[in-house]
Amino acid sequence: MKHFNQVVLLVMGIHASLLLNGCSNGGGSVKERMPVFINSELTMSAYMSDTEAIDNLADELGAPWSIKLTVKQVAGEKIREVDNCNSILSAYDDNFEPIKPSFHTAFLNALMQCRAISIAVNMKSFNVSHIDPNLDKKSVSNFPAAIAFIPSKSKKSSIETDASLANINEVTPIIDFTSKSNYEAELKIDGGSQAIMVLAKGDADGDQVEDLLIRVINASEEGSYRATHLFVLTKKENEGSWLLLSKY
Repeated sequence: MKHFNQVVLLVMGIHASLLLNGCSNGGGSVKERMPVFINSELTMSAYMSDTEAIDNLADELGAPWSIKLTVKQVAGEKIREVDNCNSILSAYDDNFEPIKPSFHTAFLNALMQCRAISIAVNMKSFNVSHIDPNLDKKSVSNFPAAIAFIPSKSKKSSIETDASLANINEVTPIIDFTSKSNYEAELKIDGGSQAIMVLAKGDADGDQVEDLLIRVINASEEGSYRATHLFVLTKKENEGSWLLLSKY
């Protein structure tokens, strides 16, 4: 009887251990990893010569475009052509730019879209998330100060060196917030505007915590300035501050 009780206790202990470690009789895991979200706007299909040959977003990085752009090394005489995402990313990293200045804006737009695809397809599923599901005013107001657009050149240097400014609303107070969807918002600030879109959500840095990839388009009120930037953000706690992982 003593040995029988010991066996029963051993079996119960093993069963409890399996439950604590998230295992079930079917061998599955109770602790399910959350999938990566990728916005449908994240594509280069408009550039491609044959979109029917593309099976997934990762394939778009190497898919040939219908156009070729000649670029030249900034500090040198080397010339090459870019005709897909991989080649434009490599050209930028090697300090190449378009030979024709008129192609510079198109080059940067394609570069940013390709960079975003590269980041998104390398995101992994995650176990923990402290990010709100929607792009609402509260979340955006607390984005890191580095994301703020400062239209006035006279204020730019003084604001950028002020370490006390923690978020974008402290740098340039939001005058008006317009929610376009759960993943897109437009901010009106003094002297300009910011269009913010969530491009992807997933684990970008391997810590199993959800990160956020956003695209920010800054525009001055007069319409003379427009620039696109990418930011990867994260939060380590539910009520914690946003952290800037990388920017482009």
